Amino acid sequence: MSLIGKSPPRPDGWAKVSGATQYGDDFALPGMLYGATVRSPYPHARIDGLRWLADKAPQGAICVTAADLPGPNGVMLIDDSWPILAENVVCHVGEPVAIVAAPSRLAARMALAGVEVGYTELSPVLGLDSAADSSPLASFELGCGDCEEGFAQAATVVEGTYRTGYQEHIYIECQAMTAWYESDGRLVVEGSMQCPYYVHKSLVHALELP
Repeated sequence: MSLIGKSPPRPDGWAKVSGATQYGDDFALPGMLYGATVRSPYPHARIDGLRWLADKAPQGAICVTAADLPGPNGVMLIDDSWPILAENVVCHVGEPVAIVAAPSRLAARMALAGVEVGYTELSPVLGLDSAADSSPLASFELGCGDCEEGFAQAATVVEGTYRTGYQEHIYIECQAMTAWYESDGRLVVEGSMQCPYYVHKSLVHALELP
């Protein structure tokens, strides 16, 4: 309680305002490749085909699709049903379909032109009302006590439908990572992220690492 009413300096404040702090964009390794992501322009669509046209991309660029992944195509959180790269269908605008990499950031962005994706648009589900007619993707039950008994004992019960926009805090920098293999085969990932344990869990699963 001794700090109430006082304004102590942030332990990381001076390094940030002076420019001494290293951000993800400051980190570089010799021969490093920069990545860029091909994303779906549709909220729901079938992927009819995906082609890598190397002649439309800068020299040295490469493309990775779901077929190139060494392990399960799923981000392991509660389960791995969320694909790392969409394979047959896309289910939201911006869903990753392929990844390109090149020797510079500009070349990586230019390499996006080398990926040709064919889509057939499907009907999207854009709200809770229309989603009610679909099978749930997942179901979780949370409970504590007897709700009906609680309502019966309440002096007032207020019922209503409330809507609000999606809320997200703003990071001081984008989440970014650089990864490399050590000579002994270990995968090292260094970066700016909120939950490194989620990243670790997903990488171990996707790359089938011990």
